[in-house]
Amino acid sequence: MATVIRSLGIAGISGYPLGVEVSIIAGIPSTTIVGLGDSAVKEAKDRMEACTEELGYAYPIKKVVVNLSPSDIKKRGAYLDLPMLLGMLIESVQVQPKRDRWEEIAFVGGISTTGTLVAFDGVLPMAIQARRLGWKRLVVPLECADEASLVSDVAIIACESVQQVVAYLEARHHISPHHRGHDHGKGEKDRKTGDFHDVVGHGDLLPYLAAAVAGNHNLLLVGLPGCGKSLMAKLLPTILPPMDDDEVLEVSSIYSIAGELDGHELKHTRPFRAPHYHMSSQALIGGGAYAKPGEVTLAHKGILFLDELPYRHHQPPLQCVGPAIR
Repeated sequence: MATVIRSLGIAGISGYPLGVEVSIIAGIPSTTIVGLGDSAVKEAKDRMEACTEELGYAYPIKKVVVNLSPSDIKKRGAYLDLPMLLGMLIESVQVQPKRDRWEEIAFVGGISTTGTLVAFDGVLPMAIQARRLGWKRLVVPLECADEASLVSDVAIIACESVQQVVAYLEARHHISPHHRGHDHGKGEKDRKTGDFHDVVGHGDLLPYLAAAVAGNHNLLLVGLPGCGKSLMAKLLPTILPPMDDDEVLEVSSIYSIAGELDGHELKHTRPFRAPHYHMSSQALIGGGAYAKPGEVTLAHKGILFLDELPYRHHQPPLQCVGPAIR
């Protein structure tokens, strides 16, 4: 009977439940990973072998089959290393979990050949999905713990190494749920970026700016360089309403996947994105072989400022501002 380890994956900008099924069967010694994994996932077998030897365990001399379920969703990244290694050790009876209801614990994280757990981008949407599913415990690398603990109602178990995870599973070592020292996010929410008192000589435009953000309209600003177009655009987030809790988590999840969640803090302020006009279409819109958020997505719930965008087509300079509230 295969060992099933509970885990999570990333699809687009959302997390989804994932099961890591490990079976050891008779056959030529080898490791096969199936379930639409990318190169990083396929290379996990080499990291698993090296890590197993480093920790003093014996890698099975039979055929090891790892299935990542659901098998019809593309998986990428090294955050499934830990659940795959644990599944192999438990299936080969080298690790015998004794912690109560250990099957309900979810595991995510990369591993090094020395047994250290490796951090990764996107743990916040995984923790959000775990809460939606009603999962109560999530094991993550220590470097990801601050970000994962931004989600309430999920006990975040922070570990530095595979040895710590094994000791926790075998009830030889107690690890209390991780708690952040203090909430920097509230400080971010209170920071000031200026206001429209800084705008001089354009009082007749202010009602139009207010109407644009109130009605979620696009706005076109045309004028000579230095007349204040960029300043007025940068001040637009200051007159938008504060984000509610759901919007804060939604925006923070996008930045987590993009690796831009500064200090592992929630983004309480509405985004303002001003990409350069020479930026490629892929960087602007997002996508690629493995889809990543572009500037349009990073401006979600905030302002997307396309400064001098028509220069890409050798047009006269103008500025386009568009609220990204959807």
